[in-house]
Amino acid sequence: MENSNLKRPDIIPSDDYRYDNFSDGQVLFEKKKHGLPAMGWNSWNAFGSGNTETLTKEMADKMVELGLDKLGYKYLVLDDGCYKNERINGKLSNNEEKFPSGFRALADYIHDKGLKFGMYNDIGTNLCAGAAGFRSHLNVMGQRPIFLMISLGMKN
Repeated sequence: MENSNLKRPDIIPSDDYRYDNFSDGQVLFEKKKHGLPAMGWNSWNAFGSGNTETLTKEMADKMVELGLDKLGYKYLVLDDGCYKNERINGKLSNNEEKFPSGFRALADYIHDKGLKFGMYNDIGTNLCAGAAGFRSHLNVMGQRPIFLMISLGMKN
């Protein structure tokens, strides 16, 4: 239903309404002024579900080689296509053909470069590439997903 009392303005009447106006010195949501958003690389954007351990390591190497880490690019996120389609003992597991060393070794490699490592998952029953999502597995051995990753030796 359309509300005829509301009218879109032809122009924004004042720069005070612009999202990028911080001339009053106020900072939104207790964030640091002039801070950068979380920046990094996500495997899905480049390779979809065709990513591999080798490609991921090459991306980490390239981020450091190009100096992107010094510009604020700190995160390397492993997206869909890295897990087995079935769970092993109720847990998500690496696709051994694509990630033969496992996720912990890959996380260690990325952390040794001074980067932060993240892994994508979904609350649904399955991810886009077919692997099991977190639905109905939110408590695996009594651990929430983030604590499960920490128990596997993954640190941020």
